[in-house]
Amino acid sequence: MVKEIYSFETPSATEWADTLYRNKFNPNYFINIEKYIKNKIAAIEVYGLEMRSYPHPRSKEYLEALSIYRGGAVYLKNSEAFEVVRRIK
Repeated sequence: MVKEIYSFETPSATEWADTLYRNKFNPNYFINIEKYIKNKIAAIEVYGLEMRSYPHPRSKEYLEALSIYRGGAVYLKNSEAFEVVRRIK
């Protein structure tokens, strides 16, 4: 049985959601990624066709800024935000 399901942000898709859309991304689970932010940026650059120049949401500068923004919400330097869909303990 699957006990945990989380949704995640997809830059340049999540933030374009209609503000009235009832399934809008609303993060309520945060992971500290301060030690891994450089690895995350390096990994996403592998998807060269998906990357864009700043200030596009799929730029490395935007992704780092998003991690800082999400971290600030929970008193961390860099954070990855998720939304709990289902969690059974």
